[in-house]
Amino acid sequence: MEYKLTYLARIALLLMLTVGVYLAAVEGGPVAAANLNDKIVHLVAFFVLALGADYAFPRRRFDWFTASPLLGYGLLIEIMQFFIPHRSFSLADLAADAAGLAVYAATAFILRQFSPPLSRRFPTGQ
Repeated sequence: MEYKLTYLARIALLLMLTVGVYLAAVEGGPVAAANLNDKIVHLVAFFVLALGADYAFPRRRFDWFTASPLLGYGLLIEIMQFFIPHRSFSLADLAADAAGLAVYAATAFILRQFSPPLSRRFPTGQ
């Protein structure tokens, strides 16, 4: 059963990454985020990506080796946006991405304590 959940988490992570590239490339961006501050959207998106990566690779702790590919993904999106006429490269967006990863890393312990699904995912001592 755990293998199936890991498999589903990996599919979900891949879908999130794919949708992220799409939304970064389309003109206008997502309608749901139109009224939110762009940096908050980046922070929340990368928090969710970190959570997804943590579930997709359950034998690995969320650490720099898990977060760095996600930050690299954010950098690649910013580089891609540099070449898209209606988009622009932003170091502030990249900083918000890093902040989302850091917030996840800082709160993962708390999430484990209060969420039964997360506490099963992360046994005591990890």
